[in-house]
Amino acid sequence: MRRALLAVALAAFFFSFSVYAFAQSNNQTIPNGGITTAVNFTGANCNYSWTNSDPSIGLPASGTGNIPAFTAVNNNNHPITATITATPTDANFAYIPNADGKVSVINTATNLVTAQIPVGSEPWGVSASQDGKKVYVSNSGSNSVSVINTATNTVTATVTVGSSPHGIAVTPDGSRVYVANTGPSYFSTSGPNSVSVINTANNTVVKTIKVGIDPIGVVVSPDGSRVYVLNVYSNTITVINTATNTVITTIAAGTQSWGIAINPNGHFVYVACPGSNTVSVINTSTNNVTASIPVSGSPNGITVSHDGNRLYVTNAASSMLTIINAADNTVIGSVGADSSPCGVSVTPDDKQIYVADYNSNNIVVIDAVTNTRTATIPDGSYSYAMGNFISLGPGCNSSPVSFTITVNPSSSGAVINTSNATGAITACAGTASASPNIQQFNVSGNNLTADVTVNAPAGFEVSLTAIGGYGGSVSLAEAGGTLNNTTIYVRSAVGDAAGNVSGNVILSSAGAPTQQVAVSGVVNALPVVNPVNSQSATNGATTIAINFTGSADIYNWTNDTPDIGLAASGTGNIPSFTAVNNNNGPIISTITVTPKNSTGCAGTPESFTITVGSAATSILSAQSTLTGLTTVYGAVSQGESFHISGTNLTAGILVTAPAGFEVSNDGINYGATTLMSGTGNALNIKIFIRLASTTPVGNYSGNIVLSAPNAVSINVAMPLSTVTPAPLTVTANDKSKAYGAANPPFTVTYSGFVNNEGIAQLITPPNATTTATALSAPGQYPITASGAVAANYSFTYIGGVLTIVSSSAVTPTLIIPNAFTPNGDGKNDTWDIINLGNYTQSTVNVFSRWGQKVFSAIGYPTPWNGTYKGTVLPAGTYYYVVDPKNGQPIFTGWLVIIR
Repeated sequence: MRRALLAVALAAFFFSFSVYAFAQSNNQTIPNGGITTAVNFTGANCNYSWTNSDPSIGLPASGTGNIPAFTAVNNNNHPITATITATPTDANFAYIPNADGKVSVINTATNLVTAQIPVGSEPWGVSASQDGKKVYVSNSGSNSVSVINTATNTVTATVTVGSSPHGIAVTPDGSRVYVANTGPSYFSTSGPNSVSVINTANNTVVKTIKVGIDPIGVVVSPDGSRVYVLNVYSNTITVINTATNTVITTIAAGTQSWGIAINPNGHFVYVACPGSNTVSVINTSTNNVTASIPVSGSPNGITVSHDGNRLYVTNAASSMLTIINAADNTVIGSVGADSSPCGVSVTPDDKQIYVADYNSNNIVVIDAVTNTRTATIPDGSYSYAMGNFISLGPGCNSSPVSFTITVNPSSSGAVINTSNATGAITACAGTASASPNIQQFNVSGNNLTADVTVNAPAGFEVSLTAIGGYGGSVSLAEAGGTLNNTTIYVRSAVGDAAGNVSGNVILSSAGAPTQQVAVSGVVNALPVVNPVNSQSATNGATTIAINFTGSADIYNWTNDTPDIGLAASGTGNIPSFTAVNNNNGPIISTITVTPKNSTGCAGTPESFTITVGSAATSILSAQSTLTGLTTVYGAVSQGESFHISGTNLTAGILVTAPAGFEVSNDGINYGATTLMSGTGNALNIKIFIRLASTTPVGNYSGNIVLSAPNAVSINVAMPLSTVTPAPLTVTANDKSKAYGAANPPFTVTYSGFVNNEGIAQLITPPNATTTATALSAPGQYPITASGAVAANYSFTYIGGVLTIVSSSAVTPTLIIPNAFTPNGDGKNDTWDIINLGNYTQSTVNVFSRWGQKVFSAIGYPTPWNGTYKGTVLPAGTYYYVVDPKNGQPIFTGWLVIIR
């Protein structure tokens, strides 16, 4: 132990010495117009702020981060020495899980990705401890929690929890981690619906607590006494006592609640509810919703600033970040994010907001003071990052450093002026970078006596145009001692090895100080795909699945012969498939796979073959003694049967009926086709055929077609068969009128429609007439129906009676039936009260045996059909009251509904 402690002490001593040596070794002396050497500060987990004692040398008075190379300035007759002092501060880091099973570590001062940490499958939730030493990540695909040491950015433990963990939160003292186990799918009651409690001292699950349905989010109160678990399916929050790890209450949260956050004072819990486009505000003292804040665009992620003054809500549907004043729960602004913003966290100083976007695969950085976007950081795929993903960091272990830059005056008046290089050089190994993936800088000169030569460093080329003309050097002609501002373009060369490349472009002219412009870039390695073995299969056989391996992120493949049963192209592995060869000889298909990385670099394609051999020809046959069939429209005919056979079958035999017929393989289930499944030989299989009930009137015949893969189709003749019209009865309804009055409109009733058809099938409707006229004497006259035409029906007509009463009977006697049968057969379906049409002010009321009014009408324009408010009344006895008005007596009695 003593030796280990001594080693640690010595390492700390030599580290502090190396920082001091770093400061001294960075003293520089540069001539006026010269390019300084870039200064890159070291020290793990540190950000640097620096001051410059003399900005006249061309460097600002202060800044943050590394100091890039710049053009030194001295317009005096003596050297100028500036002292630069850099002070390190602790760095904060954002830990962003993404679907490729990694966590991206982003320095919030530089917005650079400093590490990629492999974790479990489908990481989703993240929680940083308050001391900045640990980050916990829930892996929904591998049912585990990864424990990350922020000092080394490595996974130090993996804890198995419940099914599909999502929400996660660590207590303020760092002793416990609470993990929500959602289950195999959202909005499902079949999941574990539990919270796992992890003891961080030994990384073991010490308790499992049942909660609501589909727990998705977890937060811990600032004092560590309560855990709030958001249950998305049951729209509730489960409150857990951390001292006993028991449920103490359940709170209604809001419609389809999703994201959850807690105010730093612990007084309020906030819930994002995409189902209602609101944010629920819950008072933790009363456990009641005290406010509902309208937002828009499906809110999901939510966080609170460390001072408790602001709420930040991501809106996935509207691609916005909503900003809410927590003092009065009002929306005070919004900022455009990327396409589908999700997780959101705020830096400890409340100055920057980080938003993870699971669709654009970017991290959006927003200035919390000005509410504007300041950076977009590319990240891995599907970055959900739900929870507190910004860590304080493990702490800076460096001391302040100081160094000098001395700028000497020019030895002559000649000077070359340059700017810093801008742009980013990226290329694939074996090719030069191309616009826009290049860098550029500007150069000019004064008091020159010679042209300016621009020499590219090793591994780079320069040009005066962005798209061509690159080489090891270019020459810039001065005119009258002046070189006008000129843009130099820089790209990486063809032969650069994979990795980071850098160097200085040298600019020189006789009599002028030589200048340097630092350039750098990244050359991405080409991915490879491992060789794939060729394979063979016979027609109808299943191929072997092909799983591509190598260093690529994506494998794209093409197939030159899709006839074998494989698509012409695809991406990713090739699953097993049924090989196809309908030819007499073998088919050789060449598949070519090209490896490709997410950087856009493609490697050398690899090819292999799949050979499919032909199978024996299938032969179909049939034995038939079919005769013609007959039926009436609306009814199926009696069925007949025949037999089919097949040899060397690679699939089933499809039997297709001719128009008007239907077939079956069991005599029960009929359709336009039927399939006899199986391979090999199938002998004497019985097939049934009949005329369909929906076949229109007419004569039908044709071929029953038998077909199968790799076989010649054959026909079975179906003899002439006939469908005759269905009988339809048209009944003229009885009518009455007073002598001298015009004839009333005549109506008819239909009986016999089939196939759920009705009067729409009539080509010509029937005509009802009578011999009576307005002057016909009182008595009864026949009403005759005729003339109906329909394609699939024949007609039978039943006449009605027109009753004419004498003109002295101004108020004809009512004829009130005491029963009717509303059963939909077209006969006596309504309660027809004869002569009531003459009493236009009459009232009709019908009551149940218990006195409930079930029908009421004035004038009785439409006969009652036995229903009450659209519901069919049961068969039974009802009581009626008919009042003709105009001083006529009231009719009462009992009415029977028969069904």
